[in-house]
Amino acid sequence: GISTAPIVFARSADEAPRAAERVGFPVVLKIESPDITHKSDVGGVALGLANAGDVGAAYERMHSQVAQYAPTAKITGVIVQRMAGAGLEMILGINRDPLFGPVVLCGFGGILVELLKDVVVGIPPLSFEQARDMIARLRGFPILAGVRGKPAADIDSLCHAIVGVSHLAMSLGNQLAGLDINPLIVLPKGEGVIAVDAVVEIK
Repeated sequence: GISTAPIVFARSADEAPRAAERVGFPVVLKIESPDITHKSDVGGVALGLANAGDVGAAYERMHSQVAQYAPTAKITGVIVQRMAGAGLEMILGINRDPLFGPVVLCGFGGILVELLKDVVVGIPPLSFEQARDMIARLRGFPILAGVRGKPAADIDSLCHAIVGVSHLAMSLGNQLAGLDINPLIVLPKGEGVIAVDAVVEIK
């Protein structure tokens, strides 16, 4: 039940601009490889591409950078994705704790997740009220509520996403080893949330 930004897979520098026209500009390119989990670490992400020429150039540049940083990685193409609207980048996921089993985590995400380490944990299944209590424990919660003239984020939609992920954890049980939605863009109040990248580990 979590919205995602439209994506199209492209296998070549010729396909990528056509794919971008299908999803609508501006777009993001992301390298697609079974050997690369964190794409931005190897130059595998290009943001804010506004036209077909930008997409073609970014495709070639990205492949060159990835070949330099991950020379043995098998590259199958690129994901062309419409850019999400401006919002707060969060992380939402599921880990398996040896004592408690599946746990849901939520916090401030994007490239700063390891730096900020502002994450809270809940044990599924979670209700809407429990999800709200979770995010209220974040040190950065005032940012979600709106500070210094910034609009409040859509906290209700974030809570619904947390509840949905908690139900996913329960329904898949031991089959799901882990889930990492990063970033989950939380748009301004009333506009929802959009997942723009995810890693899923299945046993």
